[in-house]
Amino acid sequence: MSDLTEALNRIMNWLEKYQPEYAASFLPGLFRQEIDRLVTPLNILIPEEIYKLYQWRNGRAIEPFSKSVGVCPSIYEYLPLQKAIEEETIGWINRPPEDGGYLDSGYKNKILLPILGYLDPEICALVIDKKKRKNYSVVLLLEGSEIVPYCSSITNMMLILAEAYETEAYYLKEEDDGSIFLRANAKKILTICEKYNAYFVD
Repeated sequence: MSDLTEALNRIMNWLEKYQPEYAASFLPGLFRQEIDRLVTPLNILIPEEIYKLYQWRNGRAIEPFSKSVGVCPSIYEYLPLQKAIEEETIGWINRPPEDGGYLDSGYKNKILLPILGYLDPEICALVIDKKKRKNYSVVLLLEGSEIVPYCSSITNMMLILAEAYETEAYYLKEEDDGSIFLRANAKKILTICEKYNAYFVD
């Protein structure tokens, strides 16, 4: 079992214990051949992390959209691959760099494949180019803003999340109105990020 799949299973174990309805909304994983068929029109070589991610689960059923579930933003709306490809093709593949955006210009010839979104209206996307790499970084796309580095890889992001759940760096808190939200202990999360030599993911 890969580190990524193990981390995803640890996250699912936490969700099944503390957010069972949310956990039940995840869609079954895809076969490798299905993933190949879906990404073929993009004419890109996708990294192995995408195969592992979508073989594990094909995102979650996000309709109707609801913000009532208190879960970490980093896995709030894990997009089905079909939806991720649709968003990439329509919204970002031909997105011109913004004037003066020093980070945007660095991503000019790269494909940004959204895998996690929509958060007012943030989207996490995997950076893919024509060179085969060991790790493919994750960036945060903010409407009307520059592209922001988010995490060094999908695997590191999920390892950080799994450990954050298990150590209560992320914890559930009930508000006065009875709603439950996920809160973060920033110091603990920073320590976990340093452990994996990754960016801060809150």
